Amino acid sequence: MKRYVIATAIILFFAAVSFGLYEFFRQNAHIKDEKPGVVITAVDLVNQFEKDTAAANKNFSGKLVLAGGIVSKIDNSSTPAVIFLQAAKQMSSVKCFMDSIYKAEYKSVKVGDSINIKGICIGGEILDFGLGTDVTLKRCVLTH
Repeated sequence: MKRYVIATAIILFFAAVSFGLYEFFRQNAHIKDEKPGVVITAVDLVNQFEKDTAAANKNFSGKLVLAGGIVSKIDNSSTPAVIFLQAAKQMSSVKCFMDSIYKAEYKSVKVGDSINIKGICIGGEILDFGLGTDVTLKRCVLTH
C-alpha cells in the first residue's frame, strides 16, 4: 500500500513539473499572418465602445482586429512600446501594445503617420468623468 502511495506521488510530481515547464516555455502564436476577424478604423472602433461599451466588449473582446488610423502618440518608454491611434474625441484613442518581436518594423513609425495595426482586442473603457474612451489592443503588429 505504501509503495502505491509513493509511486502515485512521484507520478503526480512529474506530471506537475512537466505541465509547469510546458506552460513556462509555451509561446503565443504569431498573429502577423493571421486573417483579422474585424477590419475597422480607429475612429469607428472607439465610437462603438462609446455608444455601448458592454455590447462592444462582447463583439470585439478576444478577437483579432485590424484597426487603421493616424498615430497620435508613441510611448517607447514602456515594454512593449505603445502606439496610440487617434479617435474623433481628443481624449479618446486606441492603445496598441506592440509585439516586441517586430520592434524593427514599428521603430520607424512617427506621430502623424497613417498606419494599419492588427492586434487582439482586450476591451475598452470610458475614462473618468466621461472625458474619452480607450480601446486596448495587445500583441499588435503593423500591416501593409
